[in-house]
Amino acid sequence: MKQETELSTLSLAILGLIAQRPLTGYDVRKVFATIPRATCDWEV
Repeated sequence: MKQETELSTLSLAILGLIAQRPLTGYDVRKVFATIPRATCDWEV
């Protein structure tokens, strides 16, 4: 039986970023460091 796993909003955001272009972990960190927390709709 196939088990479905629900992805978090953060996981989906990271997947969306790396789907646009190849990024290192450091690049992903820099992107999220520049996003104001008020614009994030997920809980940290």
